[in-house]
Amino acid sequence: RKHYAAFIADGVDQGKRPELVGGGLVRSLIGQVEQAGCAIDYRMASDERILGDGDFVESILKEAHEQLTDRQHYQTAGFGLEELTNLVAGLLDIDPSQIKVAGKQPEKVRARSLFCYWAVRELGFTATALAREMGISQPAVNLAVRRGEKLAAEQGWRLAELVNL
Repeated sequence: RKHYAAFIADGVDQGKRPELVGGGLVRSLIGQVEQAGCAIDYRMASDERILGDGDFVESILKEAHEQLTDRQHYQTAGFGLEELTNLVAGLLDIDPSQIKVAGKQPEKVRARSLFCYWAVRELGFTATALAREMGISQPAVNLAVRRGEKLAAEQGWRLAELVNL
């Protein structure tokens, strides 16, 4: 630990070093090309947070953008947890107040599962935040998400279509 602390202290004394900041695929490729003395077109999809070639980076960014866009549509439409609760309650013919109440009755489990699935996968809530909201554990939310996904697929329900987004 003493050696590590000394190592860190030595690094702090060196200040910010540009060769150790940033990075990613494009920076690595540019360095290799400059060392070889070649001139090429550097245009390639890149993001410092994503490790992979340009095609992979493009696919990840496109997928993330589409999810973000869907979530933004729900937010813009004012569709949140309360609206989701009412929608699920209407679909499964259950009182909305029963969705967040503990219980192992099949209708409550189905409603809670569908609610958790759409809240996490479509609205972007974390399982941890949803667990606090519902008074259940985070693993219970994850299990409910899987059950809800299966239920939605069996019934052919897509949240975007039900909300008319």
